[in-house]
Parts: sequence; structure tokens; C-alpha cells
Amino acid sequence: MARYLSRARTPGAILSVLASLSLLCAACSTGSTPSSGEESRGSSAGTSTAGTSTADSTSAAGTRQVQTDLGEVTVPDRAERVIAADYFVGFTLMDLGIEPVGVSGSDYSDQGETYAEAAKDADVGTWTDVDYEAILAAKPDLIVRGIDTDEDTYARLSAIAPTVVISFQDLSLTEVTERVGAVVGRDDEAADLVAQLAARTSEISQEHADVLAANTFDLVSPTGDGQWWLYGSAWTDLTVLTQAGAELAPTAKAQTEQVVPYAFEQLDLLAEADVILLDAYTDYAELHRQWSVVGASP
Repeated sequence: MARYLSRARTPGAILSVLASLSLLCAACSTGSTPSSGEESRGSSAGTSTAGTSTADSTSAAGTRQVQTDLGEVTVPDRAERVIAADYFVGFTLMDLGIEPVGVSGSDYSDQGETYAEAAKDADVGTWTDVDYEAILAAKPDLIVRGIDTDEDTYARLSAIAPTVVISFQDLSLTEVTERVGAVVGRDDEAADLVAQLAARTSEISQEHADVLAANTFDLVSPTGDGQWWLYGSAWTDLTVLTQAGAELAPTAKAQTEQVVPYAFEQLDLLAEADVILLDAYTDYAELHRQWSVVGASP
């Protein structure tokens, strides 16, 4: 029977993903499974892509020109009042040592003391939607958004403060970390996170080589509309896991899309995996109920 591990899916969780994988490998070798409470959140980090993310040039005292997903933007040399205009990029900023003056979403309090404290009383939107009045009131000198952004949203944010869009939806989490680090003047901090990830990945791949070689993995989560998602090898978190030596089950490994929805009647696909990773936001009671309806035995 497959083992289960709950894990969060956010840009700020890369080292946490590796920590969870390490715990899971230990559990696989003893036949036990760690609870979600044994997780610890970590930092964004990854493969170096500096040089492709920004094209810095001095345009005025205290400012630089940087390349973003939506063109060249003039930003402060080292921004002090930064807004995270979506949920995901908030983790990256906090991992880089920035305490945003505004964050989006209310779930940071569930992600560990460091994130909860940094995000306290700074809500300026939901996971993906922004509260323009709240952002304006925060008086930012830089707005950062880590997801695809339409022209209207970008224009309205840019009217408040310089706005940088670096979407993790088209990049690995590691690339996002370095690109955001360069934009906010935290290149050294980003490089340190890169080094931490490389060291931890190497450590896990060596320490748990036998367990990783003996198991295959699936990452799944319910969609909330009677289906469930299977994450493929292109999904950013899974890229980190595979770099540490984890092998995906056959269907997920062959999947070219980042995410594919399946009906609950197709849960037999999960029989391919020795270990199933579950999104930390999964409603387990509802998941078990739906699985029971179709005769599955989680």
C-alpha cells in the first residue's frame, strides 16, 4: 500500500520539500509515515540563472533598470517598502530577508512562525487578486507579482509604484528566487539559498539513495469539483524532488503537462506509486469520503 505525506506547495518551500523528502525516506525505511506536523518550512533557492533575469543599468540616482516578464522597469537600488501582490511571491521575498509591507492571502500564519510574523497585519489581497486601495495605503516603493498578470492589473499596480512581474508559472522556483533576488537587490541572499539547496539535495540523494531507488512517487491533490490533479515532472516542486533523486510513477513521469485532472473513478492510476504526496491544503476527510464512494482504499 502506498505511503502518504502531506506537503505544502508554495514558492517558499523548496528546502522544506527536501526536508519532507528526507523524513519520508527515513519513514520508508522503517515502514512508518511522518505526520504533517513534522514538516518545517524553508527557503526558495536553486539553479543559477543570474544574467538572464535582469539587465541592470543606472538610470538615475538610487534606481536601476531591470528586465521583467512585461518589459523593462525602473526600480529602487534596494527597495525598502515591498508589496507581495500575490500569495506565492511573498515566501520568496521573506526568504530573501524582506519583510513586505503588504502580502496577499491569509494563510501565512499556518506556514511557520517566520512567515506568520513577517506577514502580520499586512494583508493587501487574496492569493491571486489584489486590493488596490490597501496597496496604495501601504505606500510601497516596489510591487512584486509572481504569477501571470493581465494588462489591466499591471497598469493599475504600476500607477501606484514600480511593478515587477516574474511569473513562477513559466519558471522553476529556483529561477524565480534568483530573479526576484536580483530585482530587490538581494543577490547575495539568493546565492546563499542556492548553495543551501545544492548542499541539501546532494546530501539527501547520497544518504537515502537506496530508499529513493526502491520507491516511486506521485504528487496529487483534489480539485474540489469531483476530480483530482496529478502533477507531472514539469511541476516545479517535483523538479526539486527529482533532482534529489526521487523517481515519479510512470504516468506522472511521462506527463508533459504540469498538471492533469482525473476523475475519482481513475484513482487506480495511483496504484503505480509506492509513495503518494498530498497537498498540505487537502481536506483529508472529504478526500477519504470521495475515495470510499468509488471503492478506493487510501
